[in-house]
Amino acid sequence: PTVTLFRWTMLNLDKVEIKGLEANIQTVWRFGDVNAQAKLNYTYEQALDKTPSGFSYNMQIPYIPLHSGSLTLAGDYKGFGLNYSYIYTGERYSQKANIPVNYVKPWYTHDVSLQHSFKYAKVNYRLAAELNNLLNQYYDVVLNYPMPGRNFRLTLNANF
Repeated sequence: PTVTLFRWTMLNLDKVEIKGLEANIQTVWRFGDVNAQAKLNYTYEQALDKTPSGFSYNMQIPYIPLHSGSLTLAGDYKGFGLNYSYIYTGERYSQKANIPVNYVKPWYTHDVSLQHSFKYAKVNYRLAAELNNLLNQYYDVVLNYPMPGRNFRLTLNANF
C-alpha cells in the first residue's frame, strides 16, 4: 500500500515510577420524596518512565494524563431520575517521547440522562434516554480513533 497504516498497541516499559493523588467526595441529600446525590473525583498521576537507558527517561508514560476528574449529579423522584455527568481527561502524549508532535489535547464531555422505572403486568421496567457528548466535542481516547460526537441512546430494560 502507498499509505502507512498505524495500529496502536500496548507498550511494555522496563521501570516506571508512579506517584499520585486521588480525591473523591460524595454527598447524598433527601428532601421528602426527592433523593439527590453529588460525586466529585480528581486524579493527579505522575507516571514516569524510569528506564535509565531509554530516550524517554523521566517522561510521562503515553496516554496517562497528569490531571483527570469527573462530576456526577443525580436526582430521583417517585420513579423518575435525572443525571448529569462531566468527565475531564487532561493533556497526554501518544508516544514515549513527550514532544509537541505526540501531544494529545485534553478533552471533556457533558452527558445527561432521564430515566423512569415502573412496573407493568408483574414486570419491572426501566426506560432511559441519554444525550451523550452534549457539546459535540471532537476527541480521541487513543490518537486517530475518534469517539462519537453528540449521540442519543434510548433503552428499555425488563426484569422478570
